[in-house]
Amino acid sequence: MDNMTIMYIFGAFILGLLIAWFAGRSGPKRALEECEANAHTLQRNLDDRNRSVSKLETQVKDQLAQVDRLTSENSGLTSQVKSSEVGLAAANDELARLQADLNRATSEQLRLTTELSQVQGAWSGAQSRSAELSALLEESEAETERAEEVAEEIATMALTAPPPPDRR
Repeated sequence: MDNMTIMYIFGAFILGLLIAWFAGRSGPKRALEECEANAHTLQRNLDDRNRSVSKLETQVKDQLAQVDRLTSENSGLTSQVKSSEVGLAAANDELARLQADLNRATSEQLRLTTELSQVQGAWSGAQSRSAELSALLEESEAETERAEEVAEEIATMALTAPPPPDRR
C-alpha cells in the first residue's frame, strides 16, 4: 500500500470522525432533553399518582369511619329490634287478652240480647194477657152491674110483691 492510500484512508477516517462528532453532538443533547422531558412527565405522573393515592387513602379512612359508624348504628338498631320484639310480644299478649275479653263480652251481649228478647216476648205476652184480663174485668164489671140491677129489681119486686100465702 502506498502512502497516499494510507493518507486517504486516514483523511477519510478523520473526516468521518468530525462528521460523527458534529452529527453526534446534537444526538446526546436531544437524548438528554428527551430524558429530562420523560423525567418531568414521570414526575408529574408520580405526583398525580401520589395525589390519587392520598385521595384514595382519605376515601378509605372515610369509608372505615362510616363502617364503624354503621356498625355502631347496627348494634343500636339490633338492640332496638330486640326491644321492639319484646314490646311486640307484650303487645301480642295484651291483644290476645283483649281478644278474649272481647269474645267474653260478645257472648255476654248475645246472652243478654237473648234474655232481652225473652223478656220482651214475656212482656208482650203479659201486655196481651193484661189486655185480655182488662177486657174480662170490664165484662165482669158489666155483668156485675147487670146482676146488681137484676138483684135490685128482684129486691124491689120482692119488697113490692104481696107476701106469699102460707101453705101449711
